[in-house]
Formats: sequence, structure tokens, C-alpha cells
Amino acid sequence: MNIGGRASFPGEDQDALTIELRDGGDPETTRIIVSGEVDADTAGQLQNSIVGAVSSHRYARVEVDFHGVTFLDSNGIRTLVLCQTRARQFGCRLSVVDPHPFTRQVLRISGLLDYLAVTEPAPVNTA
Repeated sequence: MNIGGRASFPGEDQDALTIELRDGGDPETTRIIVSGEVDADTAGQLQNSIVGAVSSHRYARVEVDFHGVTFLDSNGIRTLVLCQTRARQFGCRLSVVDPHPFTRQVLRISGLLDYLAVTEPAPVNTA
């Protein structure tokens, strides 16, 4: 169920940032699905989406799905740290879920895997 719509920034090219808010399976959880590049041009849009979900809707848990994020620079890292701080102020658990391998490597090098509660997706049962 899509609860927030979809926004693309700055345009329709392949590097545009796409952000979708989806129902997290229970009324206290939402998932924000992010695709594209998080950099100086797009970090503000990501911050607005995450902080909006945390402060306006008062979710207990916000999962930020980074599977489709192919680039993350220092602006994106700063945004995630600020969003985590804001989430904690509202008593919300924020986590980064299923990061793209490149993004995971950036977060690992930055020392933020634990701080951002980075998790992998649950394994798919093929039996």
C-alpha cells in the first residue's frame, strides 16, 4: 500500500532520486523506498521525507530501504545522521534496510552501520 506517493528529483533521468512511502505492515511502521543518487542536489528531499514521516505521522519505526541507492556522498551521510538524531528525539526507531553494495561500503567506511541500524533483507525461502 502506497501511503505517500512518489517523487523524483531533479528530473526523469536515471540518476534522479525517487522516494516512495509505503505501509510497513502495521500502523506504527512505514518504509521509505529510495532509489537513485543521494548527493548535494537530492539530500534535502530525502531529509524532508524521513523527517516528515517521523514528526508528522509519529511512526514508532521507519525503515529506509536503500537497495536502489547507487551513490551516496557526504551530504547523504550527513542527512542520514541528522534524520537518525531527529527520529530518536521522537522516540522512533530508524533503520537503513537492504543497502546497495556500494552504499553499504560507504556506510561501513564511515563507521555508521551500527549507528544507522543497517540491516539486510530477510532471506527468501525457496524451498
